[in-house]
Amino acid sequence: MVFIVVGVTIATLMGDNGLLEKAQQAKEENEEASDRELIAMAVLEAQIGKNGYQDLNSNSLQEAIDNQFQGRNIVVSDNGDDTFTVSCLDTLKDYKVTSNGIEDGVDWNEAMVNAVAPESQDEARNEGVIAIGTDGRTVDMDLWAYSYDTLTGGYCLNSEDVLDNEENGGDNSTKVNKAGYLGQIKEGKIIGSVPMYIKKGNDGWIAVTSLYKTFQVNVENNSDMADLIYPPTIPNTVKNLMTTFAYSNIRSMLQIPSRVTNMVSSFYSCSKLIETFNIPGSVQTMDYCFNECTLLESTPEISYGVISMNSTFSGCSRLISVKTLPDSIKYMEATFRNCILLENMTNLPQNVENLDSTFEGCSLLKNGPLVIPNSVISMICTFMNCSNLQGSMEINANIEKDATFDGTHTYYYMCFAGATTKNDIKLIIRGNCKAINEIIATKNSNSNIELGL
Repeated sequence: MVFIVVGVTIATLMGDNGLLEKAQQAKEENEEASDRELIAMAVLEAQIGKNGYQDLNSNSLQEAIDNQFQGRNIVVSDNGDDTFTVSCLDTLKDYKVTSNGIEDGVDWNEAMVNAVAPESQDEARNEGVIAIGTDGRTVDMDLWAYSYDTLTGGYCLNSEDVLDNEENGGDNSTKVNKAGYLGQIKEGKIIGSVPMYIKKGNDGWIAVTSLYKTFQVNVENNSDMADLIYPPTIPNTVKNLMTTFAYSNIRSMLQIPSRVTNMVSSFYSCSKLIETFNIPGSVQTMDYCFNECTLLESTPEISYGVISMNSTFSGCSRLISVKTLPDSIKYMEATFRNCILLENMTNLPQNVENLDSTFEGCSLLKNGPLVIPNSVISMICTFMNCSNLQGSMEINANIEKDATFDGTHTYYYMCFAGATTKNDIKLIIRGNCKAINEIIATKNSNSNIELGL
């Protein structure tokens, strides 16, 4: 846990004439305050928090950084060792937040001036190409496929035909499944570091912004990506982590940089994945992100900002713990489908709209959501085959009893089919949903579901 203020009380920091107030005044009076000073003020702000002192984490620090830097492109990354990297992408300088204070990190300007391609790089396609990795050292680009990605405005570490296919909606051709890393896996790791900036000929340096399918396991790889156990550091410039580690055997995911917006299928079917870290507030889409991660026992902390979580944890057969979900989430179709060990899920996001198959097949689910909010407009198969579901539930969903999505099936079709079928258990339903009687009627004949007063 990082705490760089030594011997200073909370009162000293937060009083009418406290350090934080003085720091804010200094910021307003001196627009040329150094980045180092602004980062130090952000650390203070993040540690004090809204309700008193709190441990420093990447999300609170990013929020404070955004406040201090006012619109500049600054990205925070948790290094996983109680330190944080703050990357000023506009000035190309990194700083490190440690227990000793704010230290200098990589100066990318200096690294770019002195960069020379390694002698091992000799493929014709890479003539005149230089790349710098996340460690500030040059990278052998013979080990990587790369192409410009118009969707993210930078390089993707994958081939042009893969990107073309993604933009056109994808198909099942073998070219779609090529991984972007072309090198070998040694002792569970890639060779060197992941490229962060790439320069071709007389062109300027361009950031790597997408790792689309970069480490995905498939039969078309030039090396056996299935041997990847320890994921490499993700560049702070990356926005897209779609299908990045799909089907791989990594055991722990790295901290996600607070610039990433797309985590669709990032860790899809990573059957050895056990440990996860915070999901930053920049992420908007997590569809299928941890689908079929069969060793995962707990969800990560998910920050406000995520909108879509369709099938995110579907098939996580060992999942037993769900951390609080932010109210920004709207789409939860099949989010926890077939999480067969999940027993408790008492709260839902207050803005969720789609609960189709959200808990379908959660056969041990005992304590379901206490309230289905009025933001919900679809509950198709929501609790289907939740045979242990019991207690009470308030359904306030905004669903009309005659509304259908295909002219035949309603928006609560089979909602409680196969639910609450164990002996000597009951589920009492209350609420102001207009279709509440019809929703209950979707249970099967062995259920013990009743309408309460």
